[in-house]
Amino acid sequence: LVYGTAEFPLARLAWYDLAGRELERLPMPPSPVYGLDLSPDGHRALVERMERVDLSEIWTCDLERGVLTRLSEEPGSSSDPRWSPDGSRVAYLSSLAGPQHIVVRSVSGVASVEQYLQNDPTFKRLYGWTPDGRYLLYGRQAPTTRWDLWLLPMDGDHTPRPWLVTPYTEVGAAVSRDGRWLCYTSDESGHNEVYVQAFPGGGSKYQVTSHGGEGGFWLRDGKRLAIAESSPPSEARIADILTGSEFRIGPLRPFAKFLESALGGTLSNDSQRALYLVPAGRPTSQRLTVVMNWIGTLKTR
Repeated sequence: LVYGTAEFPLARLAWYDLAGRELERLPMPPSPVYGLDLSPDGHRALVERMERVDLSEIWTCDLERGVLTRLSEEPGSSSDPRWSPDGSRVAYLSSLAGPQHIVVRSVSGVASVEQYLQNDPTFKRLYGWTPDGRYLLYGRQAPTTRWDLWLLPMDGDHTPRPWLVTPYTEVGAAVSRDGRWLCYTSDESGHNEVYVQAFPGGGSKYQVTSHGGEGGFWLRDGKRLAIAESSPPSEARIADILTGSEFRIGPLRPFAKFLESALGGTLSNDSQRALYLVPAGRPTSQRLTVVMNWIGTLKTR
């Protein structure tokens, strides 16, 4: 029996240009954080602070002062934090001992916490809000259909509804800035490709990549779609969105290089630079432990 152990790495925050060169180191002290979501006003970021393998918390970081402030209060693990479009609320996944439910917490100074999907036993991924704030997009893992795309309404009776359920894996959902299109990644062809469909009604799909795609994301100007392709894996390409009743894009062209060592990253709101969590301090220690005759040791316990 072989198992591995490792320490949680410390990370620091820095701005990089789109070619992968560091521009500015931010004053946040090195911390065991990863993941990153930039606020709509660009002044704060959400991070996941890992205390133990079974304990993670959502914190906000003031980018100008580098101050980290705890946001989540639930025991257990909290993950996938996402700002609402107006910056007044944060949604994230929370779990104490098992699959996650969704928490929506106010950050506007008015104490407000709402919880959803507590009775849904499946594992989930939270992708974010629609631009109008009416829905949360999340992934739901089912035994027969693998990962599917679901919508959680933020008004009415909050009854979740499936958006795309197939025998294949669909992940990484994001809605365009005008609310008309949803891009996602699917392995229906036998390997990952990026697709776009009309939103919210669905319909025929437009295949964006043809040689492998790991994800797509809409730029905040509403005019461009960026693609993380499978080859080369460290680069993103970009295409203009062409106007019309059907979705079309122009030719893909080079856009940015990913920082492969980063523990999290996101584009600035003007899409001119990238904010990264990069390893800080000494490398974390890792080790493997080999247990010989492990079945025999059970008799002594």
